[in-house]
Amino acid sequence: MHNLTSLLTGFWSFICGLWVTLVNTVRPPVTFQYPEKYYVPLEGFRGYPALVVDPETGETKCNGCQACARACPLGVIHIETAQREDKKRYPVEWRLEFGRCMVCNLCVEACPFGALTMSPEYEFAEYRPEDLVYTLGNLKLPPEGFEVRRLDGSTVRTGLAGGGRG
Repeated sequence: MHNLTSLLTGFWSFICGLWVTLVNTVRPPVTFQYPEKYYVPLEGFRGYPALVVDPETGETKCNGCQACARACPLGVIHIETAQREDKKRYPVEWRLEFGRCMVCNLCVEACPFGALTMSPEYEFAEYRPEDLVYTLGNLKLPPEGFEVRRLDGSTVRTGLAGGGRG
């Protein structure tokens, strides 16, 4: 009798597994074909730390105070500054080693000027680790902002002129 019970239990498990497979074959797919369709990140998505550009001047809001570099637990942010004629500092070199960055957002929170924000970009694949070192030129975000998706499904264009701090 024990063998018959175990045989029926095994057969019932097999039927349940086939039922799950059948239900999932008629369900519409939840994935999309990546190169043809791009994912629009949700609001609050954290890509890499990026510099906000002031739309009026076209320069970054960063003044080289290095608060973000001190706040980074891994020390992947390196900044060299210089001084203008009007005694204001500006970054000459701003380097981020994204291959080591853990995307913790501490640098954005530490910036007192709103000069940093987390980028909504998500395509970071590179063949060489040296290509994951971002410099001042490719860390600047466009002043017109990016498209982000809200949790209710609507898509909105967000401006980054205010920086990462709300």
